[in-house]
Amino acid sequence: MKSFRFSMQGMLDVKETLKTVSEINLAQAQKLVRVEEEALLLIDRKVERLLQEDDLDGGVREPAYFVQRTKHLEELRLRRAEQEANVEEAREKETEFRQDLIDAETELKKMERVCDQEERHWQQVAFREEQRFNDEVASAMRLCS
Repeated sequence: MKSFRFSMQGMLDVKETLKTVSEINLAQAQKLVRVEEEALLLIDRKVERLLQEDDLDGGVREPAYFVQRTKHLEELRLRRAEQEANVEEAREKETEFRQDLIDAETELKKMERVCDQEERHWQQVAFREEQRFNDEVASAMRLCS
């Protein structure tokens, strides 16, 4: 019984470790999503600030300014598209790690149930053996008296 319990406990420990690792991975993925979303928000603020500059000063500018502004807006648009892809990738990883955590929790619960069932089984076996031993002792005492 002891060696079986030991190996079941070892398997349970592994499942608990996998769950902990999954929790850590999910937390890191969630942090990455927040960082990527903040970077996207910064790009949006830059675009908004660039567009508001014209409204603040009355819009009297040289033509070169508008060429430069158009190029800068195009660059920001490209950076925003790249950042949106980064955010989406981070969200996909977060979803993947969330599913890994769900799977790890499910496996851990299954293993805990198996351990509990095995513990009850071995307790019943031990009870039957003890009962059989007590019956033999009682029979022997009756024969001796």
